[in-house]
Amino acid sequence: MIATFNSYQIVPLQANSGANLHELVQNNIPQIRTYFPGMISDTDTLEKSKNFCTTTVKKAASMEYLAYLIQDTRTKKSIGLVDVKRLDMRVPKAELGYFIIKPYEGQGITTRAVNLVSEYLAEKYGFITHQS
Repeated sequence: MIATFNSYQIVPLQANSGANLHELVQNNIPQIRTYFPGMISDTDTLEKSKNFCTTTVKKAASMEYLAYLIQDTRTKKSIGLVDVKRLDMRVPKAELGYFIIKPYEGQGITTRAVNLVSEYLAEKYGFITHQS
């Protein structure tokens, strides 16, 4: 876990997160289709979701790609995701993508999660936290 706030936590995607990720993505395709089309196709079966998680853990070890689940600690369900892509460790910098499911929209959860992931990346890896 990298952070907690209110009744939520941010956790790195783990090799055993396949079922959780599969449910999160496949139950919210209309909402995330535009910005996460690759993730939708990479998780359209439970087996592919498990493989995606295993691959993501390997990519995280080499700093190629990072993914963090936003979880509701009351329900133990994943409600969103923050991913870190196009990592450039020479600078270091990256792009963040994110989504949260509809029942949790408009509550500042995504903003807080993105800020906490940004702070974590800055502290742990020396990332630049904002660049226009």
